[in-house]
Amino acid sequence: MVPYRADGNGSRKEPPSARRVCTSRGLSTVPTAPLRAVHLRRLEYDPRVASVKRPAGPGPEGAPRRRRMSATQRREEILAAATAVFAKHGFHQTAIEEVAKAAGVSKALIYEHFASKTELQETVLRQLTMTLFEEIAAAVAEVANDDEQDGRARLLAGVDAYFRYIERNRSAWHMMFRESIGREASQVILSMEPTFVAGIAAVLSESPEAAPLMGNVESGVRLRVGAQMLTGSMQWLGNWWVDNMELVPRATIVEWAIDAMWLGLDGWTSKLRAEELGTG
Repeated sequence: MVPYRADGNGSRKEPPSARRVCTSRGLSTVPTAPLRAVHLRRLEYDPRVASVKRPAGPGPEGAPRRRRMSATQRREEILAAATAVFAKHGFHQTAIEEVAKAAGVSKALIYEHFASKTELQETVLRQLTMTLFEEIAAAVAEVANDDEQDGRARLLAGVDAYFRYIERNRSAWHMMFRESIGREASQVILSMEPTFVAGIAAVLSESPEAAPLMGNVESGVRLRVGAQMLTGSMQWLGNWWVDNMELVPRATIVEWAIDAMWLGLDGWTSKLRAEELGTG
């Protein structure tokens, strides 16, 4: 303890380093150690330090920091990451940890949204096929359905949107139709096929050229069969073109596909007209 010094009047005088505190026994003088001031200086507010923003680096154990978002937003982010990783490396060659790293989340969080890797794959495929159908439908809807626009123009718009999607999603197309994706995932693709067939049949039915296919029940079935054949042939053509884009530009493959479709439809309907007239 620091000794007290007496002043000229004989009373005790506290040294400069001492301070008075209140205790249960009254006022007491306690010396302040030199190190105490150092500790206090360390606790002082420094605006220069407070204004520095911490970088958004990795969290504990190397896990990436996550932005705050809703469950729906997080799910969409996981799907986007899974689509990119599956398309790049293939479904079977991709571990769920790679998807988690790409999405900036933990493996456990992915399983909160998807029960298994297979369920995640099926959801990705369903989303891709729905996007393809929606883009085709939107392109067809932009073409006015009146006397000045025949079914060929609407079909052309749909076919162009189809190949534009393949051009923009080349790796994803490989994953959808070229990779061995398993029975459950294949069912996802097959379940969308009737939607595409119905869409093509609807476009054809609005064309005057397809009128002979709409006369009776049998003709309606023929129209459906024609739409089914077009759907299958377009998928196989897409599978070929995804590996030959440098050989045949999109505009050219669209023109060829439309010519083949329309010539086939025209020949079919001409035959039906001839049969009705008894000349076929």
